[in-house]
Amino acid sequence: MHRRQFLGLLAALAAAGAAGGDAVRRVAAQTDRSLWWPPAPGGTLPPNRVVLEWRYLAGRISEAGQDVGFVVSLADFNAPFVDPPQLLVMREDLAGATPHRAQVYPGSLTYDAASATYRFAASSGAAAATWRFDSASQRYTLSVVSPELELGELTLIPQGAFIPEAGTGQITTATFGGVDIFSDYYANWVAISRGGADLGVGRLDMQSIRPAAFTLPTGFSHHWFAVAAESAGAPVWISAWRLVSERSFWVVTIARNSGASWSVESFTERSPDIAYPLSVEVRDWQPQPVADGEPPRRTGRRWLLAAGRSAPGDLLNLVVSVAPGQFISGARVAAGLTTTPLMQEAVGNTASGSLQGAALGPVRLVVAESTFSELAGQRLHLPVLRQ
Repeated sequence: MHRRQFLGLLAALAAAGAAGGDAVRRVAAQTDRSLWWPPAPGGTLPPNRVVLEWRYLAGRISEAGQDVGFVVSLADFNAPFVDPPQLLVMREDLAGATPHRAQVYPGSLTYDAASATYRFAASSGAAAATWRFDSASQRYTLSVVSPELELGELTLIPQGAFIPEAGTGQITTATFGGVDIFSDYYANWVAISRGGADLGVGRLDMQSIRPAAFTLPTGFSHHWFAVAAESAGAPVWISAWRLVSERSFWVVTIARNSGASWSVESFTERSPDIAYPLSVEVRDWQPQPVADGEPPRRTGRRWLLAAGRSAPGDLLNLVVSVAPGQFISGARVAAGLTTTPLMQEAVGNTASGSLQGAALGPVRLVVAESTFSELAGQRLHLPVLRQ
């Protein structure tokens, strides 16, 4: 999904709010998914008015000899923005046999409360999506039709309890440029199947943004990563984001195992036993597409993520990489800007290193999102993560 300038805001929100919340450990509270799936009720004025919310899925599926990474996002805007709802679709052939494809479609978005179903129809008629949550089975189903990506009736099966990002799911009272921002951010790690056949894994996010004012701050970029892999012979599910700003706002969430043995830990810059905050170091660069007459820009394609309790990297020490050329644009990214910014929204399958002292094993999915550009000013964007 393409989230507008509020994306950056969200990234800022999410990271900042997450940072502003209590550093919660051993998140045990099992939040009801059905409460966070419908559109946010909100109010008409800040801080209750929801100005942007989305549902988001990044995944990797293997089927019929194809190995495909993809992103699907539904975004809905409210005043003061006038953008129509948007569907983002992205497809990356991880075998490299076909070119990267991505598109943002404006259109209409409806929600049927009786069936807990979102339906999107592109204004052009070229794309459509149906996304439903079944409270009885606690599963989601998703279908997408577009020239870039077709996903026929995927079943998305949560592997553990609903994750309140940053430990609370409530990102509140963050202030940037005089704007107080409130956000709700919840996530699922899911197995992806069709007709009972296992196809892969994915990261499913839900998020809403409620600023306390309508004045927008400037100067935020962000990095966000998600990794599904194994460590110490068991599944691990990692998410990490960091704001690029004058202050350090970051969150690392580590989930382990699945089902009854599922466990989650969240760490932020306010965690008392973190001596070495999350750092994101670009190890390899790639050029960013720019319009004629614009100066060159570049961003990462390979990064070192590190955070530690008593020694550098003893919590997280990972190198993640993605194929170059995976960028998205649209209202979420470009609103109010005079340049032609693109946000990196990339899916891959390459990561190595260690997690809490144990080597990272086989990797199933890597997602990298970044609005950072070394040769340009910091931008106001939010992570494509969440909803």
